[in-house]
Amino acid sequence: MSKGFSVNQHRDADWVISNIQKNKKALSGNLSFKHQLMTNMWHDSYSKNEYPAPPLEFLFSPYSQHSCKIAESPSKDSVIGKHNQQYVFFANTDFWYVLVKRENHSLNRLAHRQVCGIHQTKHKKDHYEFQIGVKVGPYPFFMPSLIKERICNWHGQEVYNSWRKMVKEDMKNLTPYISAFNPPKHLYSFTCDKSSEKVCETLGLPVKHGVAYWLRKNDSDFNSEVVAEVAKGTSVSGLNLQECFGEQSTSAPKIIGNYLKYGPGNFINSAMNAMAS
Repeated sequence: MSKGFSVNQHRDADWVISNIQKNKKALSGNLSFKHQLMTNMWHDSYSKNEYPAPPLEFLFSPYSQHSCKIAESPSKDSVIGKHNQQYVFFANTDFWYVLVKRENHSLNRLAHRQVCGIHQTKHKKDHYEFQIGVKVGPYPFFMPSLIKERICNWHGQEVYNSWRKMVKEDMKNLTPYISAFNPPKHLYSFTCDKSSEKVCETLGLPVKHGVAYWLRKNDSDFNSEVVAEVAKGTSVSGLNLQECFGEQSTSAPKIIGNYLKYGPGNFINSAMNAMAS
């Protein structure tokens, strides 16, 4: 995350990104090596988690509704909770979601962190980061290689191919929601792999050396076709992520519709049998 300069007609995204990379220790040096280090760490960490195989029809079950919510402007030193963090923005489509998280390390006086192998000990105020993920049955996942691995292990390559086609077509619906949020500062996030880079670029977020950027615009240049809902009473607590995700749709027409559009014919029998049981 970096304050830097806002993006406007006088400063293009490449110029701003270059400025961020020059001034952020976490983005200095060999970015390719750091990117690979982060990817390996995520894979090793998340691959250890066990997730029971969801019923086949759950993979084609969307969220119950779309949402686009923003927390009220955070109060000074207001971050609470076990990890001193707030969720300040959340949006979702049928299958995709995006969230922005705020941390305030000044509550802990000194922040002792390892960022890409660089030990940092200094006073820090607000740190923001974002995550883009996708609904995989009942689970929100964000690492493409592990998503493929899990779905193939659960239901096979054919099911994965059908699921991938479905969520790929839904991706475009997330773009206007991302445009609805102008971050308070420039945000950056290491991508998981080439697939993650393509997702970010498709959604309008520039990627350079394996790092995706969500750049702040000048207020005068910011406009959006979608107006985010301001969640009242969230300036201290932030958004309730569990409530934001909501429940997956159990509507038979929606699930069967996805089967009909994306799945091979034998999926229909599987869906009907599962719903009848």
